[in-house]
Amino acid sequence: MQTCEQAIASGRFRPELQDPHEVAQILWSSRHGLVSLRIAKEHDDWVQWRDVQATATRLQDVMFTGLLRRGRASLGLT
Repeated sequence: MQTCEQAIASGRFRPELQDPHEVAQILWSSRHGLVSLRIAKEHDDWVQWRDVQATATRLQDVMFTGLLRRGRASLGLT
């Protein structure tokens, strides 16, 4: 929550994203969803699982790119 509040206060997130509770829930639920799917469906043959750490990193990158005002540039990433 505090990190979301700080990001909003610093103007890093898109202007319509002003509710730190909502932003925290968006971020938390996306990670939780990945973990839950891996736990619940880990042994299902029809899912071609990728490395969980790499997928989590990409998920985080995609989420922040969508949340940030100027995408990856707001984080100093290229």
